[in-house]
Amino acid sequence: MTLVWAPETASKAYLDTIQTCGISSKTSIAEFLSAMAAGYNSTLIVEAWTKHEDLDIITSIGLAIAAKHTHGRHVCMVADEASRVKYVSAMQKLSSADVSLPEVVVGVLQVEEITRKLNNPIDFLVVVGGGRSRDTLLKL
Repeated sequence: MTLVWAPETASKAYLDTIQTCGISSKTSIAEFLSAMAAGYNSTLIVEAWTKHEDLDIITSIGLAIAAKHTHGRHVCMVADEASRVKYVSAMQKLSSADVSLPEVVVGVLQVEEITRKLNNPIDFLVVVGGGRSRDTLLKL
C-alpha cells in the first residue's frame, strides 16, 4: 500500500478542526490527527474511546471532520453501553451541526465485523490507553 499525501485535504481538515474546536493547547492533538487522517485520505478511521478522557471528545470531533473531507467512514469503539451513551452525549454537546456523529460500536468484535464486511483495512487508528482492546485492534 502506497501512502499519498494530499496537503490540500489535510489543510482543510486542520483549519476546520480549529474553527470547530477553537484554538487551545488542548486541541493541538485533535488538529494534528485530523490533518493526518485527511491528508492520507483515510477511508476507514477507527478510534477507541475511553470515558475517562474529555480530550478524547475533541479528538473525535477532529476525526469526524477528517472523515467528512475524505468521504470516509469514522467508527468509534467504546467498552460498554454506558460509555456509548456518554460518548454520544458529549459529541452532540461539543460538536457543531457540520460534524456528523461517527458510527459508535460497543466492543472490538463489532469493529472486526465492519472490517470483514467492507473487505477494507483500517486506514487510520487512534487508541488512547491500552489493554485487550488495543491489542485486538492492532491485530486487525
